Amino acid sequence: MIAAIGYYYLANRYAGSILLERKLMAPEAIDEGLAFNFDTILSPVRA
Repeated sequence: MIAAIGYYYLANRYAGSILLERKLMAPEAIDEGLAFNFDTILSPVRA
């Protein structure tokens, strides 16, 4: 899951930027993505 989440974001950053009309490699977008990734990975561990 960790590898998939990290890979998906980077591999699809150009298409995602077009579809979402947002620069996914902007510092604030990367911070939001990291926060999402941490929550996604840690939520099953915390449960």
